[in-house]
Amino acid sequence: MSGSRCPGSRFPVPGSRYKYTPHGYTTPARSQRFRLRLPYWPPVHVASSSLDHLTTFLQVRGWIPPGSALVGRTTLNAGRTVQTLRVTTDAGATRVLRQPAARTECNGAPDRLTVEGAFYRLVQIWPAVADRMPSCLGADRSDHVVVLEDLGSAATLADLYGTRQLLDEEVEDLTAYLTALHAIPVVPDDGD
Repeated sequence: MSGSRCPGSRFPVPGSRYKYTPHGYTTPARSQRFRLRLPYWPPVHVASSSLDHLTTFLQVRGWIPPGSALVGRTTLNAGRTVQTLRVTTDAGATRVLRQPAARTECNGAPDRLTVEGAFYRLVQIWPAVADRMPSCLGADRSDHVVVLEDLGSAATLADLYGTRQLLDEEVEDLTAYLTALHAIPVVPDDGD
C-alpha cells in the first residue's frame, strides 16, 4: 500500500511516495525506489557477492554494457573503513569499485563515500582538475558503492612515503592541480 499520511492519521493516502515497511511508513531514497518494484533485490557487498550478482548490479545501473559479464575481481585495498576492488568484464574493460568495509557500516564510512561521490561529480566539469583524476561513473547511495574509471598502472606517488622526493615537473603538475582544485567554487549543499 502506498500513499502519504493524512494529518492526524496513521494510514497513508493512496498515490504518494510513502511505502509500508515492517517498521512503519517511510519515503525511500531515490536509488531504493527502483529496488522496491522488484520482487527481491538483495543488497550487494562488492567483495563477497557472486560475480553474477555483481554483474547484474552493475548492468542495472548502466556501469557496464548489458551484454557483458564480469570475469574477475581483484582487491586493490582492503582498508579498515573502505574496500577498493577492480572488476574486469569479458570484453577486458575494468572498473574500480569502492564500498565501506562490512564491519564499518555504522562508523560513518557510507557518509564519507557519499561525499566522495559528490566530490567526483563536482570536479568532473572542471577540466584542469578532472583530467588528473579518474572519472566517477556513478554512485549508489543505497548500497554505498562508488564506481570509478580504472587508471590502470598510473603512478600513485605511494613511493613518497619512503625516501623518494618529488621531481620538479611533478611538483609543478601537483601545484597546478591543487591550484585548480582550490579555485572551484563551492555552492551550499541543498541537502541531497
